[in-house]
Amino acid sequence: MKKILRNRTILGIASIVLSLIICFGLTPLFNQAISEKVSVVRVTENTQKGERITSKMIETVEIGGYNLPDTVLRQEENIIGNYALTELHTGDYVLNSKISSNPLVNYEYLTDFDGSERAISVSIKSFAAGLSGKLEPGDIVTVMASDFGDMRETVSPAELQYVEVLAVTAGTGLDTDEYEIDREAIEKDKELPATVTL
Repeated sequence: MKKILRNRTILGIASIVLSLIICFGLTPLFNQAISEKVSVVRVTENTQKGERITSKMIETVEIGGYNLPDTVLRQEENIIGNYALTELHTGDYVLNSKISSNPLVNYEYLTDFDGSERAISVSIKSFAAGLSGKLEPGDIVTVMASDFGDMRETVSPAELQYVEVLAVTAGTGLDTDEYEIDREAIEKDKELPATVTL
């Protein structure tokens, strides 16, 4: 056995045979898998969150199916009439996690309550009291009551610890995440939060 392995001629022939098998056997199979085309649906125009998707907003195209996620939708009838759960841009593939058959409700965070939870809005008296405008929906905060009781203490009851921020609302009544970023908004001063819904 050692003589055979040491024989360079046999090793050279074995290497050539192995390379031929790879070149003419495995590589064509791999190329065929990569070159297989599948039809997928993509967006043809920018679509806003909550907007109903119509046939004019999407198109079916053929692309390579190699490594394509299963969540990419491939049939227009599964998309038309549904609502965008997030902003979609021209050329985006439509994923099943980005659309919903139910229309989005403004302030949908209030529809998830099961009766055991409550929402309350708290006025922000100063810029510092609202963490300098850095609060965002989804943040977890602790609410403290200052000058409480006869001793004028600052307390934080257990019920007010680890409270989720549902919305941050400006003085105009719009939630701060509803503002669209455009040139005029950049030129103007940013609207500061007036209340926080917890």
